[in-house]
Amino acid sequence: MRLNEEVNLIVHDAAVAGELEKAFHEDLKHSKKLNYEDWQSRPWSEKILELFTIPMRQPEPRLGHRQSGRQRSHLKFI
Repeated sequence: MRLNEEVNLIVHDAAVAGELEKAFHEDLKHSKKLNYEDWQSRPWSEKILELFTIPMRQPEPRLGHRQSGRQRSHLKFI
């Protein structure tokens, strides 16, 4: 993968944190564990449909500019 699309969040409000955790566990109930072998052996029809979705994917955000081969971010961390 070119980008890690993971987001980390710090929440100091226990009620908000509880709601986020509840939503996470609800999503987990409806998820399916997928390993590499399962992904590789998915039907050809699914693989072909994935090819058609490539142009529909959102463009990757540019967080900074390249300098010396490293990504320099303009985000401020507090």
